[in-house]
Amino acid sequence: MNITLKAQLVARTEKINGYQTLIFKDIRFKDSYIMTTLFPNWDIPTIQLGDIGYIKYREVIAGKDTWYDYKTDSNVYYKNTDCHLLDFVHEPKIDNLLNL
Repeated sequence: MNITLKAQLVARTEKINGYQTLIFKDIRFKDSYIMTTLFPNWDIPTIQLGDIGYIKYREVIAGKDTWYDYKTDSNVYYKNTDCHLLDFVHEPKIDNLLNL
């Protein structure tokens, strides 16, 4: 299931083999954070530390959820439970809204 929430990027790792971990602070619940994995081949806009916007992510459960492996033409169970970052939409700046 995909989840969307308004959040601020507060930390991230350097890219390792193209993968990156991004940590967002939920704007609505100030003490709530979400750690997501960004895959190298997914087209996500550039996100800088401190950026606020809307994130869409998917929770995957090891042994329950699957992904499609085109090499074997089969669905494979995830080996790790994780949150995958699917998209990020920057919150528009107030200045930009006035110029629409």
